[in-house]
Amino acid sequence: MVERSLYNSSLTTHSEICSEPVLVDNIHIKRCTKIQKTTLDVYHNDLQENFLLKIDVDGSELLILLGSSMVISKASVVIIEASWYNFSKLNSFLVDHNFILFDLVDKCNYGFSMWQCDLIYVNSRYQHALRPPMKPFKRYLWFEL
Repeated sequence: MVERSLYNSSLTTHSEICSEPVLVDNIHIKRCTKIQKTTLDVYHNDLQENFLLKIDVDGSELLILLGSSMVISKASVVIIEASWYNFSKLNSFLVDHNFILFDLVDKCNYGFSMWQCDLIYVNSRYQHALRPPMKPFKRYLWFEL
């Protein structure tokens, strides 16, 4: 695990899992630590159905998902951080595992473009409860951000 500091201080502001530390945008590398890795599926038998799974690992989200096929089938909601470069692959994986994109939250822009956000997916077994019917259409319920 590589820990970084935006402020070149003892405060860790970012961390990521990678095999070799790479200097990115001149963010000071504080510390590199070897860590044990496993998959979420190791915990499959310990989990009951209907839980929320939050994944925010700064770029390794797809690798986490690839090791979670059994666990993810028990989840009712998955919240996962996505960037412009990995959205499509994350979405494909979750749709293939019977999840429906429900919302995008915590959007972060860099310049005039969305850089990252959290995607909220709901297991398709709850599809009936996702959205209220729009007929008859009620104008006062429609708004733009």
